[in-house]
Amino acid sequence: MNPHHYRASQDTASEIILVPTQKEDLNSSFKMLKEGLVDHLTTVDQSRIDQVIQFVQDHKNEYSGHMTQKIRVSFLLFTEKGMKELSIAEREYINSNITEAFKQIYKDKNGFNPRAEFFPQGSEGSLTKEQTIKLSEQNKSGSTKLNKKFKLGLVKAGDLEMWTKPIADRLPTAEMYRENNLPEFKEYKNEDDQPHAVISATDTGFLEDISLVTYSLNAGLFGMSKAERQKWLALYMSNDNKQARIAMIKQVHFDALMSSQLVPLMSFPYTALVRKPWKLELSDLYANNQFWRIKK
Repeated sequence: MNPHHYRASQDTASEIILVPTQKEDLNSSFKMLKEGLVDHLTTVDQSRIDQVIQFVQDHKNEYSGHMTQKIRVSFLLFTEKGMKELSIAEREYINSNITEAFKQIYKDKNGFNPRAEFFPQGSEGSLTKEQTIKLSEQNKSGSTKLNKKFKLGLVKAGDLEMWTKPIADRLPTAEMYRENNLPEFKEYKNEDDQPHAVISATDTGFLEDISLVTYSLNAGLFGMSKAERQKWLALYMSNDNKQARIAMIKQVHFDALMSSQLVPLMSFPYTALVRKPWKLELSDLYANNQFWRIKK
């Protein structure tokens, strides 16, 4: 700690040792915590959220926990290939079955809730009342069956079977594999390698956040061609009227949901914990982990 910094305090740590975790072992940080080798699991730790929440509940006398608002969302996203080769009825059939599978997967897990919108309800990017009504009125039943095979990429750390088995039970024609990134950020050797859809997760926010909006746009979450995205972003960035910018975000959000290209699945928080007598004073609206907010 720099004792002359304006954040310096006798309540904060004078020295912090950062300990790397084992990427191939998602439980490595928990093991080190239990062995007394570390005192803090950060908001970006790879431990499962429900396990962190349960651990804090079971060890209240020894640890303090932190949980943000549910600002992270998992989603199903159809790629350009999926939009071209799967009809809207077929996409809606896939959507409804994966949505139900995720409800089953996470029904007993702390911190997870089904999500109908990409942005949190009540946030600046959430749908208007009129848009919500239109979305709910749309026929989401889709096809009664799906005979064709489709390729589904899963961006997930750890146990893949946690997702694959419940999805395969409902969608036996899904060819699932572990994906390491969203297709918009990858180059595939041939078209057969490209997935029709992916399941991943990303941050959202309650307030207008240009970095999150830009990322979501470039990741293809709101559809549009690359040229259309650039045009939209240029118009958005040049607009000084915040109300007009928020309306633009709401509209692309609504369009992506109505086209059945983007399907929100689950919302969940960022979590952290620390060994007492340390306590966490982190924000519940952002996924930050400033060390000067860890105090005794």
